[in-house]
Formats: sequence, C-alpha cells, structure tokens
Amino acid sequence: MLIKIIILALVSGAIGTALGGVIGILIKPTKALMGKMLALTAGVMIGISIFDLLPNAFTHGNSMFWGGGFLAVGIGLALGGIFMFILKPRKEQETAIPAINPLHTSDTKKFKRLGFALFVAIILHDLPEGLAVGASAHLSMGSAFFLGVTMLLHNIPEGMAIALPLKAAKVADIKIIGICFVAGLPTLLGAVLGYFIGSIDWLFAYALSFAAGVMLYAAVVEILPAAHSHCYIKKDVVQSAVGGAILVLALKNLLVIVGALLFFMTLFLFG
Repeated sequence: MLIKIIILALVSGAIGTALGGVIGILIKPTKALMGKMLALTAGVMIGISIFDLLPNAFTHGNSMFWGGGFLAVGIGLALGGIFMFILKPRKEQETAIPAINPLHTSDTKKFKRLGFALFVAIILHDLPEGLAVGASAHLSMGSAFFLGVTMLLHNIPEGMAIALPLKAAKVADIKIIGICFVAGLPTLLGAVLGYFIGSIDWLFAYALSFAAGVMLYAAVVEILPAAHSHCYIKKDVVQSAVGGAILVLALKNLLVIVGALLFFMTLFLFG
C-alpha cells in the first residue's frame, strides 16, 4: 500500500504542480475559469472532510480507550487549523494567480521575487496536504485516490501561480517546469508521514481529524477567497463549490445509487 501512496502523492503533488506550470507557460487562463476551478476544488475538499474523514474519525475515536469521538475530532480539527494558520504565507505571498500585464514585464527582478515567494509558500502548503492523503489510505485506497485526485486539481492552479511570474521574468521554460515539480515534492513527504501516523491505531482518529482540519482551513480561508477574487460573478463560486461537495457525496454513495436504480428497474421490468 505504501508504494501506491508514494505514486499517488508523486502524481498529485509534483506532477500536478508541474502540469500547472506547463499550462501556465502555454496559455494564459482566464480569471473566471480559474475562479470556478478553485471553487470546485474547495467544494470537493469540504465534501471529503465532512462526508468521509470526520465521520470515520468520530467512529474510530469512540473506540479509543481515552479521548472519545468528539474530543478526538475536536482536537484534530483544531490542530489542523492551527498548523495551517502557522504555515499561512504573508499577504504578498498568497498563492492566487497573479494578474500579469504583458505590456509591463520589464521589471524581471520583481517577477522573479514573486515567483520565488509563491514557490516557498506552496512548498509549505503541500506538506500538510500530503499528510491528509497518507492518513486517509488507512480508510481505503479509494478514499486516498479520491483525495489525491482532488489535490491534483488543486495543485494545477498552484503550478500556474508559480509559472506566470517566472514566464514574465523570462525564465527558461524547462527551468520553470522543474521549479514547479520541486514545489510539489513535499506532498510526497507528507503522504509518507501521514501513512505511518495513520497506522498507529490510537492516533488514527486524530490523523483523520487533523487532515480534515487542514483541508477545511485551506478550502475556506485560502481557496474560496482566491476563487472570489477571480470570479466577477459571485454565484458561480457558490455553485461550483456546492457542486464539488455534491460530487463527493454522489461518488461516495455511487454503489447505493446504482443498486437502487437496478432494484427499481427490476421491479419495473419483472414486477
């Protein structure tokens, strides 16, 4: 299982961020599209936390000798939020896609500094996200895979955020892709740490709650405000976020939905 987690973290983290770098080099995405994409990602992260991580953390927390469900979930959520707050970059290092005017790109040093600041911020940001992927593997590989795909979607705009100012600073394309790849590697380290923490039985509920705290903080405090700043039509942000959460709920209950449909089809055909 650990090998699968390593591969999943590598794809969702380093390769996802590098893919964002490639997109940032080749095309200049519209702000509206970026806003909808960020909002959808935030909705999926909120959905995973509420419908998957926290219920399982509560169940495992109740089976502990000490701690209990509510206490384990509360402490884990608080620690996850505090951890992200400490790692939160300064205002000028936010990971939102910077607005770059191609007519005024002569200040290459300024854009290099911005690209480096975003690079550092994303490195710090990706470590706890990797923890979430690794810890969720002890629920099922399906949970880890779905979470990994979410992180992949989230890391693409982060790669764009690094690539756009570096492209304006006339940094070589291959170097930009390499920088984006390195920025996503902490996801791999975090996933391995999360996997081993989650394997310790009494820590499992705390690990899941911590992962949920990380994701909720990132979605509500970082990603949704960034989505609002990109989308001129605010209802698009709300619709995308709600759609992401509903998507999680639908996929989580996909077998139930399919089973119910087959049951009613059988009644209709042979009843």
